[in-house]
Amino acid sequence: MTRALHRLALAALSAALMLSGCECDEEIYTASNLLQVRGLEAQGNPFICQDADGNDTSASNCVLDFGDAAINRDNLRYLIVGNAGQAGLQIYKAFISAPDSPFFADLSLSGDVMSEDSEDSPLLLVSGDGTQIGVTFAPTVESEEPLFLGEVHLISDASNPEKELTPEECAEHGAPGPCGLTQVQIWGWPKDLGEVALSVTASVGGNINNGGICDFGRIGLGGSARCTVTLKNIGSADNGDPTAIIDRGIIAVPPGDTSACGGGCGWGQRCDGAACVDGPFAAQEEGNASDDDRRLCASSGECESGQFCAPDAFDPSVGFCSAEAEPAGGIFTFADGDPGWLPESPLIIEPGAQVSFDIEFSPANLAKYTGGYLLKGNFANADGMFFRGAVGIGHNAPVANPEVTLVDGVAPTRTDPDSGHVLAAPLSTIMLSGENSTGVNGSRIVRYEWSLSDNGGSVPEGSQVRLQDPQGENTAVIYRTGSRDVEGLDSAGIYIAALRVQDEHGVWSGWATVTFEARPESSLHVELTWDHPSSDVDLHLIRGGDREDYTSGNDCYYMNCKPRNGNPTLSWGGAGNMDDPVLDLDDVNGFGPENINIEEPEIGQEYLIGAYYYRADGAGRDRESEVTVRVYLYGRLMFEEARILEDGSAFNGHWWEVATVAWPEGSITPVDNYYTAPPG
Repeated sequence: MTRALHRLALAALSAALMLSGCECDEEIYTASNLLQVRGLEAQGNPFICQDADGNDTSASNCVLDFGDAAINRDNLRYLIVGNAGQAGLQIYKAFISAPDSPFFADLSLSGDVMSEDSEDSPLLLVSGDGTQIGVTFAPTVESEEPLFLGEVHLISDASNPEKELTPEECAEHGAPGPCGLTQVQIWGWPKDLGEVALSVTASVGGNINNGGICDFGRIGLGGSARCTVTLKNIGSADNGDPTAIIDRGIIAVPPGDTSACGGGCGWGQRCDGAACVDGPFAAQEEGNASDDDRRLCASSGECESGQFCAPDAFDPSVGFCSAEAEPAGGIFTFADGDPGWLPESPLIIEPGAQVSFDIEFSPANLAKYTGGYLLKGNFANADGMFFRGAVGIGHNAPVANPEVTLVDGVAPTRTDPDSGHVLAAPLSTIMLSGENSTGVNGSRIVRYEWSLSDNGGSVPEGSQVRLQDPQGENTAVIYRTGSRDVEGLDSAGIYIAALRVQDEHGVWSGWATVTFEARPESSLHVELTWDHPSSDVDLHLIRGGDREDYTSGNDCYYMNCKPRNGNPTLSWGGAGNMDDPVLDLDDVNGFGPENINIEEPEIGQEYLIGAYYYRADGAGRDRESEVTVRVYLYGRLMFEEARILEDGSAFNGHWWEVATVAWPEGSITPVDNYYTAPPG
């Protein structure tokens, strides 16, 4: 039995042990030790022992109540014995008394305590420390009512015992000096609570194992996979369905034959030779090893040095000799951290209820791994343990290679000189391809998965693009305008497409990305987007900056500025069309964008940018819509502003004058004038 002193893990409990005690005047202060007893009853309900005056440094009249205690299984509750004084506290003995109780033989203690016949030295608790004593009740017959079962007797040198003992009695208990007795009564109601029965399923990538075995298959090195384990309480009994109480959970294998270690290995340990060693444990074999190559065993003593007897994942009654995985603690793990199930805070599964947790497999080598998960609770088997296996193979993962292969139907011709990523104009069509992804050792690529929003994928703010075929080897980028989908990049900015691939063995690659940018080629590019799918907001660019020219020939908007046969409709400035505006997209029902471009704006000219909330279709036609305007000069974003337009009533919406642009200076001056109606 270990003699290491248990430090109290719970901050609240530690604080209580430190702070409770007598309130003494400074002039009569003396250092003393004070024994304090706390406990955890049925289903983790805490209590603290107090006397009739409410003093919690007196353990008189202390009762540990098991409540309903299931027959034919171990029922475990805890006492926490602490030192609430300033001087050291020695506990000489802790044992069960009341031999006349018919259930005396069904009670036992565990933890850092000394039995009545122990030769161990006393357990020393310094100020503020405590130790946990487990009280196990394992009845075999029922009772018609709650019963007094026995008592826990604590022999210590505390200054506040329930009863002071004589020097002869102290010597009998191994105390070299004055000592006292503190008693904790034990009550319980032995009942037939039925057999706890669990339905266990395990799911990996949609493949369900109804036996609860996590079969991960092949997983690429550097990658990981999750197995979702679901426990459902399906137990029943004549006098009511039993509740499942799980108070331990660990990634480990059953302890197996511990006879060589005296049969005393603790929770999560196994017997290695003559010594108990800590887990977790996972067996590691060659990745192509077959079951026929295994050396079968019944205990680790039958295996070569450096090996242990590991249970088969699908039939734990069959053992095989294997090296232990390296690193042992990083192959199979609880995906979301240690679940923290403890006797004082168990996992409770009511009849008909279910809970789930995830186990993660992260192979470190090209090897086959076997392990599992071990639960302990009020299960019907003698040791209360429940084990299910886990198995997986480390495999060289394929390599994803996403590329931009076509821009506007031809191979890309523009790239950024610094980053090297492909450049395209807004509204250009893009074709993505994973055709150059590769499998290892000739493995075929059989699946593709693309993303523009997760796993490293992203699009510019306000963009509504999506992938035409997210599971295809090749996929176009599309967006919706009006009631139809069109190919292309709807907004200026940087796009990142993520791709992963799967080989014929079912192994996924990691995610890889390709970056490309919609960068305007014109000198002046104005973009308008909004946030509601059935709103219609119009972009206006007024030459000369005079708002009174709204909807005139000096105003480029949807009625007069769409290109005709690829050429501008409005003629501004001098000869040629380099200084003429073009509205390249009029989105009448969606999120936008609407874009106006001028290849080379007029020298000495000023332009006013405006946004008109033309219409809000459907219910709530007076609803708000957030509008964003971006201005690009020579392909670079130089201005961005957003505002709520409050009313989109049909043909009578609000008007926002955003900013002016002066040329050739390229100076952008915010205006931010808001009106409940457009000019005129």
